[in-house]
Amino acid sequence: MLRVIEAARSPEVEIGLQCSSPYPCPLVPLCWKKVTETRNSIFALTRIGAKAWPLYSQGVETTGSIPVDFRLSPAQRIQVNAEKSGRPHINIRAVGKFLSTLRYPLHYLDFETFQTAIPMLDGTRPYQQVPFQLSLHIAESAGSPLEHHSWIWDGHGDASKILLDELQRLIGPHGSIVAYAAAFEKARLKECAQAHPELGGWVDGILGRIVDLLAPFRSFSVYFPAQAGSASMKRVLPALTGRSYKDLSIQEGGQASLEFKRITFGEVPEEERLRVRRHLEEYCGLDTQGMADIVRALGELKSHAPSSL
Repeated sequence: MLRVIEAARSPEVEIGLQCSSPYPCPLVPLCWKKVTETRNSIFALTRIGAKAWPLYSQGVETTGSIPVDFRLSPAQRIQVNAEKSGRPHINIRAVGKFLSTLRYPLHYLDFETFQTAIPMLDGTRPYQQVPFQLSLHIAESAGSPLEHHSWIWDGHGDASKILLDELQRLIGPHGSIVAYAAAFEKARLKECAQAHPELGGWVDGILGRIVDLLAPFRSFSVYFPAQAGSASMKRVLPALTGRSYKDLSIQEGGQASLEFKRITFGEVPEEERLRVRRHLEEYCGLDTQGMADIVRALGELKSHAPSSL
């Protein structure tokens, strides 16, 4: 260690499994810059995992240069073909089947949560994901204007009870509830119901109405080269609609959680608190607006895509 510290230059070490094992290295953003800036990197191939390293050691750096005899899963084959051709893969039948599961009015729902090592609320456990924000866009019918509702906890009262009360007020007895990676929203609703068993029946009723918008992208029924192997909404939304989070002050959930804790439990001027809450509304609001945009885009793909796709 002393020899390394005293050296005039840092040692040149090729990236490898040691970058993440036994612990993630903090220098990955620096050492992996070549990889992250490579278009269609082999490491962005979906579910490639450790199998990327033998290819990388052979000089294979992009999905387009994968040897023809390398065994690929169906999803990986879809990604490779789309990135080689520059054209999206669209399974029209699967898209139609997914869209047929949606029932109006559509309720596009998203939660933001925070967690702490020492629970800050009675009845919660260490590192429990506590919802502090919801965004809900409602479309009464196809083509109707969206109605937006937003709630952010102010740090007073029972957050889970207030959240359920808001949802009861906003979500009617009919229609699908659409979430992206819906297992997260379902888990939070179940936890809220456990804390308030008197609302358990209502929660059980809406759980059966939740539709996961991630499904057609996780299955690679729809894949655009710009997704770079990812089915996350941060990749899917710009690929399908051109909209992104890049111009927002808050751009991802971890940042939203940190900012919420800072302004809610820290000593922050009121002007700063109000400013951050506006940014939180913008971020979470784009999550639900984006889901509506994705559903609209899927409908357009189904209507206009060539039958060969």
